[in-house]
Amino acid sequence: MGELVDLVDKVRKYYKFSPAEWRSILITIFVLAFIIHFGQTIPDADVLTTTAFSVYNFIIAVIVVAISFMWHLSAKKIAALHVGFRAQYNLWTFGILISLVVTFISLAWGRPVWVLFAGGVMLQHLAGHRLGFFRYGLNYYEAGWISMIGPISSIVLAAIFKALSGILPSVFVLKAITFNLLFAFWNALPIPPLDGSRMMFGSRMVYALSFFFVLAAVILLWIDIPIWIALVGSVLIGLLGWILYYIFIERGFWHGPYP
Repeated sequence: MGELVDLVDKVRKYYKFSPAEWRSILITIFVLAFIIHFGQTIPDADVLTTTAFSVYNFIIAVIVVAISFMWHLSAKKIAALHVGFRAQYNLWTFGILISLVVTFISLAWGRPVWVLFAGGVMLQHLAGHRLGFFRYGLNYYEAGWISMIGPISSIVLAAIFKALSGILPSVFVLKAITFNLLFAFWNALPIPPLDGSRMMFGSRMVYALSFFFVLAAVILLWIDIPIWIALVGSVLIGLLGWILYYIFIERGFWHGPYP
């Protein structure tokens, strides 16, 4: 109970976004919304109908991305506060440009590819809130644990949207599910400054477990099976991938080059 009260107090004090963060967040939301709505038109429709559909589709995309991205970022901020850090979002300009370029190029193939590179969080040590924890600054393990919350939170939100598919409009739900699953996948890749890079540097074993879980969840939540089967199956596949990674790769690092 004491930890919960402490977390609530830290959220009240430190859960806020600076003006620089808000600029980065707004740029990220509108660029990612443009990517997931880009190239979707009504075939054989007049200009007015196509324009109206495009505007409507873009508004839906902005809403989906705003809800999903703020959920993802908030989960990491709260996780960081729990262990005594403040997380600040930084836009990855080069990643955003890569996402846009891939989208434009893939349009020539007839179907845009959603590459959703956004940015990462920088962690600031809150020295006064580290009693009982490792108190000598940031370490890789905790940074990896905080980053792991990002892709997992997106998977959870995708499962929630899938559970609400019978209540919410189908276009909105389908776009929300697709965005969150792909956003979780892209963020789980070990590319700096994405979450996957911090996860891998924090712990290769934890990264293997997390990555295989995310990859399995992306596939199983997309296909038409019950949600609980998809989530349980994802956990089991994550554990299997974790074991296989240890047997065939990690064990060699532990034993070294000599038998």
